[in-house]
Amino acid sequence: MDATQAKIGAWAKNPQTRKLSIHSLFKYIYGGHVAAYMRTLVEDEPEKCHSHFSEYIKKGIEADNIKELYKKVHVAIVVDPTIKKTEKLAPKKRKKYNLKKLTFDERKKKLVERLKAFNDLATMTTVIVMMSTKHLMGFVLWCMNCGPY
Repeated sequence: MDATQAKIGAWAKNPQTRKLSIHSLFKYIYGGHVAAYMRTLVEDEPEKCHSHFSEYIKKGIEADNIKELYKKVHVAIVVDPTIKKTEKLAPKKRKKYNLKKLTFDERKKKLVERLKAFNDLATMTTVIVMMSTKHLMGFVLWCMNCGPY
């Protein structure tokens, strides 16, 4: 048994026998392993089953119908093995949001405005602290003298 044969799930697990189980091979070809997994999920974790097999559920495919579905698919492939190209929708046009480049003076003005707003906020905070706690008065005065960073 070479490496490629070992990958097929139908080969016997015992390395001495090295026999191909026809029943197991057909089980894998016709999606028996998928049906078994689906049955397990339905019993143990129904929410996970609905997320994993949502397309199957929408199309009315259950674990018992998978074998017939695979048979129909195999027959359809034998009848017409050519690959049919599907038409893909063109991607949506998306808006581009490029930021306007600012000149040096505009950037400097914007920075000054942000620092003023920050300074006003810091001053308001220190005044509130001064009003609410008298024992931190020295710390508050020190903050007001330092200014914003």
